[in-house]
Amino acid sequence: MRSYQSEYVNALWHLDFHHGSVRVLLANGQWAYPLLLGILDDHSRLGCHAQWYSHRRAEELVHGLGQAFQKRGLPRALMSDNGSAMIAAETRQGLERLGILHELTLPFSPTRTASRKPGGTRSKAASCPCSKGSPDLTLAQLNEATSPGSKSNTNAALTANSGSARPSNASSKAVMSAVPLLR
Repeated sequence: MRSYQSEYVNALWHLDFHHGSVRVLLANGQWAYPLLLGILDDHSRLGCHAQWYSHRRAEELVHGLGQAFQKRGLPRALMSDNGSAMIAAETRQGLERLGILHELTLPFSPTRTASRKPGGTRSKAASCPCSKGSPDLTLAQLNEATSPGSKSNTNAALTANSGSARPSNASSKAVMSAVPLLR
């Protein structure tokens, strides 16, 4: 049970990087374990953006945030851990310029920000074709395999009783397909 919940959609987003368990072939010919940047809306539990990266730097964080902003608009506040990308000057200053309150979790706290899964369940490993591994799996292929099937961002619908956006089954399945690839 959560001890708090935002009252409105876009009032608070959570974000974090998570380590993947399947290696990918990078453009430079090296193998690496990718990192999934997950950004979730606290009220609706909607996955605002999820993307695989090869590094956990401010550059990747700002790119992922930009994608989420373009899809879902600006949140009022953002909660993250104290990772170097999250506390970097360009991240803090950019959020401040946009009028977004950046809240940090306590250092060394077991609290997880974006590790909450839509629906609260894990999908089976077989749901993602990448989970079996591929001898030449690339970051681009991994992102394509875990992205929502619809380009029109129709993964939110208003619920009759609350009027808040909730993820559709198609969106939840696409986001959940990445779960087996996380350590």
